[in-house]
Formats: sequence, C-alpha cells, structure tokens
Amino acid sequence: MDLTPRNVRILLGMITFGIVLNWGIQNIHNLGSFMDGLGIVLRPLLIGCGLAFVLSVPMRAIERSIDKLKSAHTRILKRIKRPLAITLSFLLVAFIILFVVFMVLPGLISAITSVIEALPAFFEQLKIWSAELFAQYPDIQAFQLNWDDIGTQIIDFLKNTVIGLLDSTVQTVGNLFTGVFNTFLGVVIAINLLAQKEKIGAQIRQVIYSFFPEKVADETVRIVRLTNATFSSFITGQCTEAVIFGVLCFVGLSILQMPHTMMLSVLLGFSTLIPIFGATIAIILGAFLILIINPLQAVWFVIFILILQQVEGNLIYPHVVGTSVGLPGVWVLVSVLIGGETMGVLGMLISVPTCSVLYCLLRDVVHRRLKSREIDQTKLKTSKKTEV
Repeated sequence: MDLTPRNVRILLGMITFGIVLNWGIQNIHNLGSFMDGLGIVLRPLLIGCGLAFVLSVPMRAIERSIDKLKSAHTRILKRIKRPLAITLSFLLVAFIILFVVFMVLPGLISAITSVIEALPAFFEQLKIWSAELFAQYPDIQAFQLNWDDIGTQIIDFLKNTVIGLLDSTVQTVGNLFTGVFNTFLGVVIAINLLAQKEKIGAQIRQVIYSFFPEKVADETVRIVRLTNATFSSFITGQCTEAVIFGVLCFVGLSILQMPHTMMLSVLLGFSTLIPIFGATIAIILGAFLILIINPLQAVWFVIFILILQQVEGNLIYPHVVGTSVGLPGVWVLVSVLIGGETMGVLGMLISVPTCSVLYCLLRDVVHRRLKSREIDQTKLKTSKKTEV
C-alpha cells in the first residue's frame, strides 16, 4: 500500500480504533459505570431533546395555522408566532396529561377501594356457587377449594402490597424530586431548542459539511430529514390511533353497560400508545375491576376488548400508523415484535418509525442498484402464473 497522506490517515484511524476497542473490552465494567454516570448527567438534555421533538409536531401545525390567518391582527400574530406556538403546544400536552390523570386516577382509586370492600361478599358468593356446583356434580368433589383460606390469602396479599408501597414512600419521594428537577431542566432546554430550532439546525449542518465530504454530508442530511419526517408522522398517527381506539372502547362499553366505562376507555386508549400490544396491559386491570362487581360482565369485557384489539392491531393500526410512516402493515407488525423482544416497551415505541426509515433507505438503494444493472422490469413483477 502506498503511504499517501490519505492512506496514512486511514491507517492511523484503524490503529486508533483498535486501541480504543481493546481498551473498552478490557475495561467493560468501568465503561458501563461511566456510561451510567454519563446518562444521569445527560438525562435533562435527553428529556429536553425528546420533549422538544414531540412538541415540534403541534408547534408546526399551530404555526401553519397562524400563517393562513387573514385578519387585522395577522401581523401581530406573526410577530409572536413562535412563542405563541410553543406556549399553546405546552398547554396542549399538559391538558392531555392532566385529562388522562384526572380521568383515570380518581376512578382507579375508587374502583380499587370498591374491589377491596367487595372482596368478602365476592368470596361468599363464590362459596355458594361452588357448593351448588359440587352438589349438582358430586364427581368433582375432589377439586373442592377452601374459599376461606383463598380469600384470606388474597386479602393478606393486598394488605402486604399496600404496606410495601408505604415502606418505599421515602425512596419514591426522593426519586420524584429528582424526576421533577430533571423534567424542569428538560422543559427549559426544550423551550430553548424550539425557540431557536432553525439556528441550531443550521449550525449542525455547518458542522456536518465542514467535517465530511459533500456527498457524505448530503446523504447524512437527507437521512436526518427522512428520520425527522418519519418520527413526526408516527407521533401523529399514534395519537390518532389512540383516540380512535378510546372512542371505540367507550361506545362498545357503553352499549354493554360496563362499570367504569369512561375510566377504562381513557386507560385503554392511552395504553395503545404502546403499539399493537399496549391494550393488553389495561385488559387485565379492567377485567379484575369488573370481575368483583359482575363476573359475567368481566367475561364479556375481555371478549369485547380482545376482538377490538384484533381489529385495532390488524386493521386500524397498520393502516393509520403504517400509512403515516410509509410502512406496509405486515412490516409494522414485524417491527413491533422485534422491538418488543429486544428493547421492551421502548423498543415497541421506536421500532415502527426506525423500521420505516430503514425500509425507505433500503428501497432507495435497491431501486438505484436495479436501475444501474438495467434489469428487465418484467422479471421483478409477480403474476398469478408465476406464483408457486
């Protein structure tokens, strides 16, 4: 290999990378501790960036609406367009969070209190049902259960759970203060990022074009724009899908005359922000709350939500969210499965837009390669005659 300046730089880069990689492997535990500490330090910045990205979606919509206004106060509104849009975006998100909290939390506390109060009567009724069942079918006497012991164990379990929650109050309060402080700093960072997003974006582009070749910089900027557009569309589609699912739950539960209809509908709608499988989390809680009041209604509740979840997961979600991110429905399902298995809930949240970006990039590469190789287009199409 000729020792040209370019080859020397490549060789030095490979040697440096090898040294850093070897050091990282030998000090993997220290590296993990360092990354944890760095994550704690950068947490407010990460919260601020994430919050700014989410708020930029309604902020852009508000700014576009202001630009379309035609009135005597249009000039004044355009002057304060950015701070007004930021304020309204924060108010919108705060309203949604408070609406969910105040709709779900009081109803959930009331429902749990009612469940605890109804447990003794519920077990008494179970004893009567089991006695009638055993009297009617003597052959299953061997499976007779001691309902008194079961009821006592469940009540003791609930009491111990409450005591355990009280014991962890001090730690919870400490974590709460830390979370509030980090969130406050994140909000301040998000406001500054949103207020100067064009300037910050221009500075980032300047850094990219100053350190990388122009073609690499062009491709990097294109990928960043595609990622931003895809994630923004995903947030919009996900929120739309959550509203649709919540409304369908409210209509169905109202027709079935289920208890806690509003609380369960809001909880189920909010839980669908976790793609495909989110509603399952709320099904268990809702079924338990209804079970104590009316076991038969609990069965119908589970059946209705499971059917609705299948419709939502296979029809509504792939079309609403899949269309918004440009990803076919089948790949939406595959990406959520892979993301959930690898990264849990966070993986479910980011897997769909991430897969959409990779899908678009791969599609562009495939199209360019096929065009450069001049492949006959008829060979790329599947007809009924060629299907196996």
